[in-house]
Amino acid sequence: MREKIKKVILKRTITLVERVAFKSSKDPSRWGFYETPIPEKLKNRTKHNS
Repeated sequence: MREKIKKVILKRTITLVERVAFKSSKDPSRWGFYETPIPEKLKNRTKHNS
């Protein structure tokens, strides 16, 4: 049960990070990021999903 909850939280966190990274790449100054490095794992994951 605990493992399942951890996975859900991790999934949500990753989605949030992806969203912020995506928004910041569109409008960097607004978020205060100039370049948000996306980990290789996430890049590969998004390719598989599409």
